[in-house]
Amino acid sequence: MSRNARPRAQAFTLVELLVVIGIILVLISMLIPVLAATWERARRTQCASNLHQIGIALHNYASTDKRGMYPRTVYEPDYPGVYAFEGPTTGNNVTSALYLLVRQRLATADLFLCPSAGRKPTTFISSSPVSLREDFGWESPYSNTLQYSYANPYPGTHEQEANYRPIPSVLAPDFALAADRNDLWAWTGQHAPNSPNHDWKGQNVLYNDGHVAWSDTVLCGHNGDNIFRRDPPAGSTPGWGLTPSHRNDSILVPADMHWGRD
Repeated sequence: MSRNARPRAQAFTLVELLVVIGIILVLISMLIPVLAATWERARRTQCASNLHQIGIALHNYASTDKRGMYPRTVYEPDYPGVYAFEGPTTGNNVTSALYLLVRQRLATADLFLCPSAGRKPTTFISSSPVSLREDFGWESPYSNTLQYSYANPYPGTHEQEANYRPIPSVLAPDFALAADRNDLWAWTGQHAPNSPNHDWKGQNVLYNDGHVAWSDTVLCGHNGDNIFRRDPPAGSTPGWGLTPSHRNDSILVPADMHWGRD
């Protein structure tokens, strides 16, 4: 035998290859949920940053408004309903009120897109000047242009509701001002689920004092207020109304169900 001859490398058997492949697949299956959770945490952080910047814009608006109020467009006291995704000629329009931040260059339109909600291509962000637009709902589905909800700033018609004013100095610090989008269509019984933006697991919430916090329940407003549902006045039964029943009653809209719109 030659001194230079080397023993031949022993090949893997089929069983050994299958074992290695199995180990790799197990590791991948363990790694994917970890990566998905990490990505979602990063998206939640970006979402919270969006709401924080929206909060700054809301306070800046209130500081320049003659009445010291958060944005609000035409208020029709004789009409108890709430519109969303309509033009400003329609009274009690929540999304037109929020869009004032964009029209006055206090916030950019892309701030209103939650990274966890699945940002979809839209011409709204890059097309005609924002000064020519009056609302977020200029193309369907409207949820592609607005993925956060805003506390309805329009009072109702009852006596206990008529004194409502969206003024920072009179609202409680923990009044819920905005959050991930509300979806009324998924309500069951007296309970409302979390926002769909983060797979129904919770929502980022912007409060009147400017801080943003994650909540895994909708009962996170002032005194445990359900931020997506009307707090019925004392002595009345729960209703589906969309107007605040008292000063610190947060009703975050728009919702997916508004007049059959998406």
